[in-house]
Amino acid sequence: CRLRRAAMKFSIAIAALFWAASPVFGDQRLRTSTCWADAGQSSGEAVAPVEKVLRLLEDLQTKVESEGAVEAMSAELRATKVRYAKEKAEYEASAADLSKAISSLDSAIKAMEASMALHVEPL
Repeated sequence: CRLRRAAMKFSIAIAALFWAASPVFGDQRLRTSTCWADAGQSSGEAVAPVEKVLRLLEDLQTKVESEGAVEAMSAELRATKVRYAKEKAEYEASAADLSKAISSLDSAIKAMEASMALHVEPL
């Protein structure tokens, strides 16, 4: 939806640029109205259409770049979460194997100690 709005703004900006470049309207100044006021201009200020289009294009470029950066960071975050889940599963499997090995070794040590106690005579 955001990209569709950005594309619409871009289309409007291009149309305004062609309008401003036409020989009939190129030298006229455009009085800003409420539809242009959102770009930071007061409602009575005269702005050349080309200047307005350039400002709109710069704003659009900034917005698209920031959305691209956010999207890139989101993709990196998703990849990091996947990598974390995989490493966590590997760690938990390894920890379970090691716990089982330690338990087995503890049992073997106790069995050897019991066996030694039977075969060794006390002094």
